[in-house]
Amino acid sequence: MRLWSGTQIAYGNDNSGPAILAMGNTLSTRAHSDKDWKLELTKTDGTRIWRPLNEGSLERIQVPCPDELAEVLTKTISGLPDQGLHPAISNGLDKEAKRLYPELNPDIIELFSSYVSYLREHFDLDETKMKSMKMEHYVDGFGPELILKFNGKPVIIPEIPPVWLTPSNWAYSTWRVTNGMLGPVIDDSVEIEKKLQFIGDFPEPDKTLEGLIYFQAARSMLAWAAWEKDKQGRFVHAIASIIMSGQRPIINRNR
Repeated sequence: MRLWSGTQIAYGNDNSGPAILAMGNTLSTRAHSDKDWKLELTKTDGTRIWRPLNEGSLERIQVPCPDELAEVLTKTISGLPDQGLHPAISNGLDKEAKRLYPELNPDIIELFSSYVSYLREHFDLDETKMKSMKMEHYVDGFGPELILKFNGKPVIIPEIPPVWLTPSNWAYSTWRVTNGMLGPVIDDSVEIEKKLQFIGDFPEPDKTLEGLIYFQAARSMLAWAAWEKDKQGRFVHAIASIIMSGQRPIINRNR
């Protein structure tokens, strides 16, 4: 899998037991070693090999997973040093396409900017207001992919994206995406109401939080486009088109 920061993570077993390989992007990814992991080796190509400190087995978290697992991730990152205010808040929400995938087609970068303008107008998304809120620690891609089960208990993977400061609703809104977004579907034969869906038993959010979830949904597809080297940003385009058409899949999920 690929973290939003660009680091690639793989795990499995060899003759020495379970291991995690972390590849690429050593400067932008924060490594942390605690009671769960040890860095065994850094290869000449930069690949890091991590081992559990204790004997046992690793397994991936199945999505969707219980929302309580978000607390495991929150507790871990709250104890790590941060790099300051998240760049989307300090530099502008509309600049995220360029930051997450600089090689993205300029038309999609412009579309993303228009999408953010739509969210500002219709959902009161405002980074100026965000700056005045109480800040908490956050990582891009906050979700189940940053968690594994070791001997049946949840542990955080040994390398995670950089830690930033954001309002607390950033972690919640990202978790709603990483732990329950289905789509977007880009098949024109599918009804637009079914092209983007969110699953999970959670309270209906206020309108600003709803808009923030749609913002995080598009950011997740920017990270996916970077992983796939999809300069046309097909899924970014799809989400923007769905939401800007007036669809509200969060509100309509139980109807």
